[in-house]
Amino acid sequence: MPEGLWKNVSALLSAASQALSKLVPYLPTLLFYFSLILLSSLYTFIAVRENWFPAPFFETARKTASTYATQLQSSSQLSERFAKMSATPLRDIERARIRSRPAAANFSEHFLLTGDAYEYLRACPQHGCLAVEFDRQGRLIHAYPFRPDEFASKQTVSLPYETALFDYSKDVRINGLARLPNGDLIVIFHQAGTFPFGGGVGRIDRAGHVIWFRHDYSHHWPTMLNAGEIAVPSQRIEKGPIDDATSSHLSISNSCQERFGADTVRILRLDGTVVQEIPVLDALLASPYRAFLYDTKEPCDPTHLNYVQAVTPAIARVVDGAKPGDLLVSLRNISTIAVIRRSDGKLLQAFRGTFVHQHAVTPLVNSTEVLIFDNWGADRVTGPSRLLLYDLATGHERTLFPTKSMPPDAIFSSANGQIDVSADGSRILVAASKAGIGYEINLADRSILTEFDNLHDVSGISIFPESRKSKAARFQLTGIYYVP
Repeated sequence: MPEGLWKNVSALLSAASQALSKLVPYLPTLLFYFSLILLSSLYTFIAVRENWFPAPFFETARKTASTYATQLQSSSQLSERFAKMSATPLRDIERARIRSRPAAANFSEHFLLTGDAYEYLRACPQHGCLAVEFDRQGRLIHAYPFRPDEFASKQTVSLPYETALFDYSKDVRINGLARLPNGDLIVIFHQAGTFPFGGGVGRIDRAGHVIWFRHDYSHHWPTMLNAGEIAVPSQRIEKGPIDDATSSHLSISNSCQERFGADTVRILRLDGTVVQEIPVLDALLASPYRAFLYDTKEPCDPTHLNYVQAVTPAIARVVDGAKPGDLLVSLRNISTIAVIRRSDGKLLQAFRGTFVHQHAVTPLVNSTEVLIFDNWGADRVTGPSRLLLYDLATGHERTLFPTKSMPPDAIFSSANGQIDVSADGSRILVAASKAGIGYEINLADRSILTEFDNLHDVSGISIFPESRKSKAARFQLTGIYYVP
């Protein structure tokens, strides 16, 4: 090595040695802080993986911040409910909403349609109509005003929500209805920009006044059962992740590290008090079908219960252990139908087919077939959405609607969808919710009897396009029901 280079290396080593010698008294302190950083990093890694403190706290804070940001950025549920501007002139709205064909003249029922804030403002000028009843000629028979100022004072249950600047007049939407014999309505609400999304359930009288309201995470559609009971899809909010390691060979878990919605069916009396609660997610995890959770679309909404119906005598005969009055449920996020026994909450049998992310699973009269609003399961000829008949006894499927002569997207709805069967079982009403349209269909020949178009005058509301001044706006339609 050249002498000059050696001197430089020697000087460098000497300087390093002197520097290290000066650090010797501080080595215990430096090692302590280094160990602390190493242990903290290791704990952070494990805490996130195992959901230890403070990981749940930060996940909660993140979800809360996200919820607030979503609501603050949203102009309101009004813009979210908007489907499209139609070609219908404003002067033609009333006659274009309901169009009956000649074959419908043989029937006498009226129609009950869901409304919402700012809908049907001519009949309910302050906040819009919550629901409206029409005859078959499209004449308004009765309107239920939406009275958002009454909800807070009529709450019988109030669970915590994550929300910012929440306003009942702007941030709730009417989702599902059930009409009582005296004309009162059981109504389920959804909320915009909140966690969870289920806005609760209430009873509304014919004048639109709130009789009682449960702000309790209820969601989707209510169903009237026998003996004056109401079946309501709802949720419990639980800490993630789901972890059901029931054996050394199978561990059911999901990737939701935050709070998630565990679906449940709540059975209510007509006064809003609870008769029974059946945890749907727990029933699935305790069943042989628990591995279906691997297919969930949303880890933090694993089952997405959207419809509950009573098991009919015909269906009870083909499901081992079932009785009439047990529960038939639709689980969208795992594309599954299931029968759950009311007496003990046991999931007796689950069904799958070609249907995908389905809604409105509805038993037919004296049949083992159910009618399904299949949102995504149809082929190119009759899809993406269709009405599917599925036989719980055999698994046989057949597409009821649309027919091959119709456009394939005739009832396309990326989510939601509702069905109501006539009292004699011969006809159905279907709402393609996201599209804002609906049909009355004759089951015998699959012909259309009546067409529905959820059109409204928004000429005075500035958030809509300039064409609002001359054309009708089409809003989403979450329900159409027969009124005897």
